Amino acid sequence: MKISHQIEIHNAVHAMRLHPDRTLSVVDIENVVRIYDAENFKLQSGFKSNVEAGVSYVRNADISPEGKHILFYRGAKRELLLFDVPAKKFLGAVKAHGAGTECVVFSPDGSAFVSGGVDGRIYMWSTDSGRKIDTFPHHGDTVCALAFSPDARMVATAGYDRIIKVSNRSFRNNRYRLISHKVIPTTLTFLSGQRLLSTDRDGTLLIWDITDAKVIQRLEKFPSHITAVALSRDERFLFVCGIQGDIALYDLQEGALLKQNYLHTLSGITAACFDDRANRLICGVVNGSVVVYDFAKEAEAFEAHLEAKAFLECYGMLEADPMLAYHPLSEQLEAIFESYYQGARKLLMAGQTEKAKALMAPFASSSAKRLLIQKLFNDFKLYQRFSESARAGKFALAYALAEEYDGLKTTPLYEAMEKKWQGILRAVRETPVNKEYEARLRQLFKPYLGVPGKNIVMNTMYSDGATVQHFQKLIGNREYTEAFKLIASNPFLKNLDEYQTLLKIGELLESKMFEAFNSGKYPEAVHLCDEVALFPERSEEAAYIRDRANIYATAMSYYAEKRIGDVYNIIEKHPYLAEAEIGSIVEEQFKKALNEAEGHASRGDVAAVKTAMEAFVKVRSKVPSIVHIIKVAYLGQLERLGLKADPRFDASAEHYMRYFGYDEMLDDMLSQWEGRCAVATERREEAREYSGGVGNLPDRLYQVR
Repeated sequence: MKISHQIEIHNAVHAMRLHPDRTLSVVDIENVVRIYDAENFKLQSGFKSNVEAGVSYVRNADISPEGKHILFYRGAKRELLLFDVPAKKFLGAVKAHGAGTECVVFSPDGSAFVSGGVDGRIYMWSTDSGRKIDTFPHHGDTVCALAFSPDARMVATAGYDRIIKVSNRSFRNNRYRLISHKVIPTTLTFLSGQRLLSTDRDGTLLIWDITDAKVIQRLEKFPSHITAVALSRDERFLFVCGIQGDIALYDLQEGALLKQNYLHTLSGITAACFDDRANRLICGVVNGSVVVYDFAKEAEAFEAHLEAKAFLECYGMLEADPMLAYHPLSEQLEAIFESYYQGARKLLMAGQTEKAKALMAPFASSSAKRLLIQKLFNDFKLYQRFSESARAGKFALAYALAEEYDGLKTTPLYEAMEKKWQGILRAVRETPVNKEYEARLRQLFKPYLGVPGKNIVMNTMYSDGATVQHFQKLIGNREYTEAFKLIASNPFLKNLDEYQTLLKIGELLESKMFEAFNSGKYPEAVHLCDEVALFPERSEEAAYIRDRANIYATAMSYYAEKRIGDVYNIIEKHPYLAEAEIGSIVEEQFKKALNEAEGHASRGDVAAVKTAMEAFVKVRSKVPSIVHIIKVAYLGQLERLGLKADPRFDASAEHYMRYFGYDEMLDDMLSQWEGRCAVATERREEAREYSGGVGNLPDRLYQVR
């Protein structure tokens, strides 16, 4: 597939973001900002930040999702610089990490950003105030990758220590360590269903169940160092980009690699995004360009070939571009092929082989259809003999031919033989098991004597007619447990059509169970679970859904009774509920309060934090998050005292330790002022969880007596 559009910016792309307003922001390695129209890629605006050049593949520059802010890193002063993009204005600097900042990422709504340092520390900052509003578990080495979940509840971090950590900001005690990568991770991407995709420099791609901290899928390995990934909105297609410019295409729903060498650029890819609206892949390249692959244009070319009946070209395009196989035009092509194929079958049944070959000629050279067409002609080479046997009632010969040439099983003659066989079986089922039973069966089965596939059934009916009829009765009465018990002691029953019917009933009930569960009809789902559980191979799945349906129903009941604390407790115990409707409802309330509290915490206003979080202070599972925000506010107070060299600094730090011990957050604070608060530094009391009530924490550390 060829590049459909290319923007030359002459310097390596450092960061790139596609925005909801259909603009594309690009930051080059010299920290020059360019804004393009994402429809036609015409330059709309831009500015030079005059910030020193960055380093390729080091993600310490980012653009907020809505395009309002941009972060740059100034290595000389080891600070992050925040710019207002529309105003082309410098807003302020953040001294994030004394040893240097390796990566940054904005939150989904742009109200905050997270920084990861060479020192292994990770902080969250308010975009509006530039103040620290949160901190996350440290890594033992440089932080190299960061990601927010789409709802901003979770933050994932990865370090040179090869460990991935996921922090749940809503349930502070829920932290996960994901350990499996053998080399340094490079990208982190949240997926639906409490899952995370991670990649590394060795080309490994892992999908994790976050709450179990386990790898649930290892995708086929990429051939080189992975530098960027892009995901379609429905999470179907994953584009994996490498340091050598290669791009692979994966189907995440199937967990399959569709094509390894799908696309290729001239140099390493530093950033990538997929434009679902326009059906395009946009890549920022280290050679100083932005390249665009337009799949919509590919579809247009495909449609033109389809209209011209150039089917060979269509199949060639499908082979080159697997994404076309998921396009509706591909379904049209298959419908056209099917109509030609059925037409050829009719001609072959009429003995017009040459006309059939002429009809299939437009498809015969296609590698995708060649074998199928060859099989069609091979299957029908003895059709006349098959037809004569079937019409003459010589079913043994007709069935033998159909077994050897299974294409004959799709013909009306074969269907007529099967229909007659089913009629005979119905008559057999209605035959009383008495002394005339065997003679009656011989008369009914006579036309099918010698048919290998029918002999087993006929012999079974002769010798075990009563058992078969009992089996049929159990199925008719929906006594599935007893039916399976009978199968266990009479395995021959698996050879009957009724057994296949039984399996289809189980499949249908399971489908209805999932439908009821997914639509929130939990009592109905539980009832169906009881029925599905009667099928041994489906009982485990039924038990799983029953447990979840009961948990959902319980959570909804708590919410209806306004027992919000109990709702949160059950969500904490069962994290998958966070993505359910009930989780979204209650979490939106908490998120709104948390955002307000973080703003107060950045100013050190503990009283305002308590007021903002008042509705949640009695929710056991939320107390750790509230206490954490208060700790952030305390650190804001300490920072102000430290900057002013206030004599109350040492005592305030000791008061902090009274409640929380010497924790990572205090260590972060004291590391800014070497030699300050010697007493706290020397004592280094062991960090501890605060076990008191939120109301017992003072509003100001320096007023504690």
